[in-house]
Amino acid sequence: YDRAGVGFSDEITRPATAANMVDDLRKLLAAADLRPPYLLVGASSGGLNARLFAYTYPEEVVGLVLVDPSHEDQTEGYRKLDPRGLSPEEWDAQVIEPGLSLRRECIVAVESGMAPESEMYRRCSFAQYPQLSAAVQKATIAFQMAPKFQRAQLSEEENVFRATVRQLKAASRSLGAMPVVVLAHDRPPLPTEPVSSEKIAQRNARYELWLALSRSSAAISEIGEVRVVPGTGHGISLEKPEAVITAVRELILASRATSGE
Repeated sequence: YDRAGVGFSDEITRPATAANMVDDLRKLLAAADLRPPYLLVGASSGGLNARLFAYTYPEEVVGLVLVDPSHEDQTEGYRKLDPRGLSPEEWDAQVIEPGLSLRRECIVAVESGMAPESEMYRRCSFAQYPQLSAAVQKATIAFQMAPKFQRAQLSEEENVFRATVRQLKAASRSLGAMPVVVLAHDRPPLPTEPVSSEKIAQRNARYELWLALSRSSAAISEIGEVRVVPGTGHGISLEKPEAVITAVRELILASRATSGE
């Protein structure tokens, strides 16, 4: 589905926090008469939304498939690994704020119009996956250049490691034996150009942190499972869709077996 401000959906009308996006989704499902129980699939920051939905309405959820999910502890974990030794305030100013400043510039740029060949156009759009058809890529770029998308993106980026993190930490709980499968991306390949041993060590440390966070996401269930998907980056859903499909099918079958359907 398209979140508020994304794709064919209307503008956002409130901050794009996980709690508000969970509320939007639950109302969407009710309006569409799609009744629980639900199996939720969330990719990247959508994994935070899926977990918060399950924490808030556990009786409505029969399982989670989290596709390379974000984690509420990741930005702090990356800060601690950074060799510059930045304080939380310095990290926010030097790492987080520049991206938000760019998004604010993008809102102004798309509202005034800009040429597709311009540098600002390139900076304000997101790289397209080659697995998508030319028509889908064209449509995706078109909605990325809409002011409503840039405003929604700014709100999501402003909130994901601030308000959303606080919401996840406050709501965190065990989901008992609810099936949870976490699909994690593979270890990045070695760069083709020469790099220092320190940079390789830092890259490996960041990947090990990602795996640890993936295990933490899975640990919300007594039967949570992490699967590393070979040959993938962050876009597992498009790079190896069969891994997502397999996990979804397994959890659907497990749910039906448990319910006696």
